[in-house]
Amino acid sequence: MKEERTPYYRFVNGEERERLEYAILEKWDYDPVHYWYPLRGGFDEEKLFFPADRLEPYLDRLCGLLGLPDRHLYEYGEGCREASQLALVDDIYGYNGFEQMYLPEDLSWAVYFSHEDTVTFAGSILSTVKELLAGEREHWNKWN
Repeated sequence: MKEERTPYYRFVNGEERERLEYAILEKWDYDPVHYWYPLRGGFDEEKLFFPADRLEPYLDRLCGLLGLPDRHLYEYGEGCREASQLALVDDIYGYNGFEQMYLPEDLSWAVYFSHEDTVTFAGSILSTVKELLAGEREHWNKWN
């Protein structure tokens, strides 16, 4: 029988939040009010975007590769229980209809779910994600 666990969720507020918002904007050019448009280009990092609905069978393995639930990620965007919130979490639940970004504490990579029904991967995680999704190459960077 699989043991149930309580997910970790902590809002980031005050000076900590201000510092992180500035760092995320500077590194990834993202703020949840204006969204992020890696599908359009104009973005320096190499990236891979993928249909969010096709990620579901890989989500548990992706979380494992990211070290979840043993580490915490920043969750930033529309869907953080309150609009435009910043939180620390220990899981990625997949696409929920909101613009949502997940980042490690060092901000070295990003996983971004968009209302275009895509998930974009960028930064140091990219080679790992390409290995995980190698069987889905025909769906890489396809957007209509």
